[in-house]
Amino acid sequence: MNRKNWIRFIGSLFVGGLLVACATAPDVELVSAVSLNRYKAVLTAPSKMVPSTKTPDAALAGNGDLGITLGGTSDSLCFYIGKNDFWRAYPVYPGGIALPGGLDLYAEALAGADYQVEQLPGSAEIKGKFTKGKTVLELTAWVAATRNWVIIELTANEPLELSSRLWAAEGNTSVTSSGKVPVNWVTRSFEKEPLLRWSSHIALAMGTPEMQLPESGKIVLQPGKKQWIAVVAYTNHDTVQWKEKAVVEAEGLTVDRLEQAKVEHKDWWNAFWQESSVSIGDQELERYYYMSQYLFACASRAGKFAPGIWGPFITRDEAAGKAFRSNGQAYYWISRDLLP
Repeated sequence: MNRKNWIRFIGSLFVGGLLVACATAPDVELVSAVSLNRYKAVLTAPSKMVPSTKTPDAALAGNGDLGITLGGTSDSLCFYIGKNDFWRAYPVYPGGIALPGGLDLYAEALAGADYQVEQLPGSAEIKGKFTKGKTVLELTAWVAATRNWVIIELTANEPLELSSRLWAAEGNTSVTSSGKVPVNWVTRSFEKEPLLRWSSHIALAMGTPEMQLPESGKIVLQPGKKQWIAVVAYTNHDTVQWKEKAVVEAEGLTVDRLEQAKVEHKDWWNAFWQESSVSIGDQELERYYYMSQYLFACASRAGKFAPGIWGPFITRDEAAGKAFRSNGQAYYWISRDLLP
């Protein structure tokens, strides 16, 4: 048995053993979602492998269909937005899951700022803190568990100017469009190719509740005031009115609606974490277990397209699609080990 298969074998025994132990131990105390944030991943430097056609070395969040990968530097953050059902459905390379686009946030005043980002599995959030001198920008980003929304909460300790740019990925035979009325929106489509198995269209629309985003895309944060940004995403596999629905929802967003989505988000993840728990006296091994469960829930959801090899954490085209062998089953190893 080669080294890779040996590691997989031992890993499956370990995870399977943990799950069997949990299933046969009625007195195991279930943990709260917030308490699981102690298993967080902490990044103190920007990603070096984003964009990539492989696994990103960056903070991730998702809802089983829609996912975000945080790339860029302290002064030039990029939220790459992926969706499991957005494909260039071509039978040969470079077909497969494609990158819809993303959202860039620039803050010239934070050039060279300290970088502190946390991936929190319990609450399914990405938290960031970027500090330069006395200037501090903090963010919380999450993908709503029950909506097609990417939500970013921003605060600063002093007036701070940001530039925003919503964009659609280009090339690879795709067609793109964009507009700024009534909100910023972009689309990307794959269609009308001779060998294309099906067409895929996606719209991303950006809402900024309680603030009219100017033509320049400038956002000025004020001390003590939270600024919300939301990107709504729909494909033609969600609804035939994919573009209209994204734009209308983004335009109609309010702080109250986002707060309600956050309550639903917390409830969903609390329920998810109540399904199982492990306690073996080794926090590092427990962290691997809980992070695996977190990525499982971020990347796969009943009733949605199954994830590709990298889930919805796509940062460029030409990432691998689906493989009907062990790689394509990677997200489901934990579930598979429960089968008799």
